Amino acid sequence: SDIASMEVNPRKIAVGGSVTVSGYLEDTGRRRIDIMLNGQRVGTTTSRADGYYSEQVQTRVPGMAQVSVATESDVRSKTIEVYPTVDLYHLDLPRQVQAGEDFQICGRIESQVEPRVTLIREGERVDSKTTSGEFCFDNTEAEKGEYEYRVEVASMGAYDSQTRSVEVLEAGSEVENFPDQIASVRSGSGQVRVE
Repeated sequence: SDIASMEVNPRKIAVGGSVTVSGYLEDTGRRRIDIMLNGQRVGTTTSRADGYYSEQVQTRVPGMAQVSVATESDVRSKTIEVYPTVDLYHLDLPRQVQAGEDFQICGRIESQVEPRVTLIREGERVDSKTTSGEFCFDNTEAEKGEYEYRVEVASMGAYDSQTRSVEVLEAGSEVENFPDQIASVRSGSGQVRVE
């Protein structure tokens, strides 16, 4: 066999990251070596006079991947795990709502896969879905108070999360809580002015 050794480092990496493929050939002298990822050539290098070779390979697709080195008469392979990236952006929910009022908790996920998105309220799982891109969870709070919401996104070892709080006001309390912001209120017979 031509290839005395082959190493791939790291063996677990995020999509877009690079692994180093290195080792030694049995014969000394400068020889061409093809580097392949899942059977497709992704690079070519030449061994040094002592038979050592090294090349960087960039990963592009999540899942298990076969990294191979090939000379004209030998092939060696190792398996690596490529995990996706998951990024949670723009988690949005109102700062204040009234008790009993419906509101949404929305955000955007960027990933190569559709990760599991979980909504957690005060430490307890409330809802979850598998999605990518834009998402929303519908919610209502019945009791006055402040509540912490956390959205977690996870897939194949990749993880991201964000936390926000919402203050729930007593139903019908906008005049007490926002005296400078409400100048008039619509009623069945027209407008009632609040001064």
